[in-house]
Amino acid sequence: EIFTDLKNSMKKVTDAENLIQVDLAMNTRALTLSETVKDTVELAAETLWKLSPPHSGFEHIDRYREDFV
Repeated sequence: EIFTDLKNSMKKVTDAENLIQVDLAMNTRALTLSETVKDTVELAAETLWKLSPPHSGFEHIDRYREDFV
């Protein structure tokens, strides 16, 4: 009932589809991936690397690759 009353009061002020919005934030400093997820991502990246052609067909990308590989 309080929520309905609040919405009705807000409708008198403005005509909006979403009258109430909640913004959430998350502290990502404490988030970590498990060792299993890390290993899976590493394996996927290595597999994609092995499947990729040695040259991209773009000279500037091939030069970049050679500089860092």
